[in-house]
Amino acid sequence: MMKELDPPADEAVDILYPERPQPPLPPTLNITELEGISYDPGYGRITLREDPHPGGSGEKVFVADRHDMTWKHQMRLHHVSGDYWTIYLPVLENPGYIVEFVAGEFKIGSNGKVAGLQGGTNRQLLAVISCNVAC
Repeated sequence: MMKELDPPADEAVDILYPERPQPPLPPTLNITELEGISYDPGYGRITLREDPHPGGSGEKVFVADRHDMTWKHQMRLHHVSGDYWTIYLPVLENPGYIVEFVAGEFKIGSNGKVAGLQGGTNRQLLAVISCNVAC
C-alpha cells in the first residue's frame, strides 16, 4: 500500500482552518478592493483578478497567473472566513496532478486599505506585498 505524500487539495480548508466559524465571516474590505496589482522584489509583479468560483456557487475567487516562473503555476485564492483565504497553487502544465495549498491572510493597513498578502504555514510563501501599486 502506497502512502500519499501530500494531503489532497479537496481537504485543504479542513486541514488549514479546522476551527473556522460557521457561517464564515465576511472580509474586512469589499472583495473588489482586494483585486489589483501587487509587487514584491522577490516575487515580482502579481495581478489578482476575480473569477467565478469553479464550483458554480456564485462566489468569486481570485486568480493570479504566474507564467513568468520556472514552474508555471496559478495562485487561486478561495475565501474561508474574515481575511483568511486558502491559496491553491496548481501547476499550469498539469493542473490536476500537483496542487499545493497554503493558508493566506490579507493584511489591512492603518489607512484601511490592503497592505499585503501573507501566506504560508510552517514556511513562508509570500512576504507582505504592497497591493494596488503601479509596477
